Amino acid sequence: MSKIDDAFLEQVLNVLHHPQVFVDSLTWERFDNPFPISPSKFLHFARQDLQTDLEHRYVNALSNTKRALDCQVDGLLSALCMLDICKRNRWGFPQKLKTIQTLQMTAPDILNRINRSRNLLEHEFDQPDPIAVTDALDTVALFVAYTTIVLHRFPYEADIFIDDPEYPYQQDGVSFKFDRQTRQLEAGLGAGGNSIQVVLTPEDREYLPLFGKIIQTCLTN
Repeated sequence: MSKIDDAFLEQVLNVLHHPQVFVDSLTWERFDNPFPISPSKFLHFARQDLQTDLEHRYVNALSNTKRALDCQVDGLLSALCMLDICKRNRWGFPQKLKTIQTLQMTAPDILNRINRSRNLLEHEFDQPDPIAVTDALDTVALFVAYTTIVLHRFPYEADIFIDDPEYPYQQDGVSFKFDRQTRQLEAGLGAGGNSIQVVLTPEDREYLPLFGKIIQTCLTN
């Protein structure tokens, strides 16, 4: 585990936040959800539940929607090599969701609203509102669809620069390399990004904010 210098981190983030940032090279991998039943399958079950005439169809549909959401969130954490940390520290869904929200993949109030509906069903034995169930299903489906695109083009190596001659550190490219086997994120700063200056693991507090911003930059540029 490497201690990251605050000045180094600030300069790296300045590059990544610059409006004229561009990704010079990018290598990505397809990461598939590692669980036997996929989120899309749970969503399929939920849609089938809604088509039945059973009295408990909305209960079943919401439960399967919740499973789809849980499964996708765990899949994202697995891609980030953070799922073992969640299990070891017995994180509940709200803590997992808070971690995923660091990546800014979707509006936090939407997923929090879904989670409240799920808790209402499981802990207060409340009959779910049909409109709320349909809304939750549609929202989770959108979340799963978008984040699956991220997982299927998951960046693990890139060089990132700023196309701005007035920027004082124009030649200071940011390079990164993510090694899933060793659970290490290597980040470098310099001309061509050719010098590794810091190595982070999921246990480091800077790991997720830095990796999250790198992922956003790679996916949007």
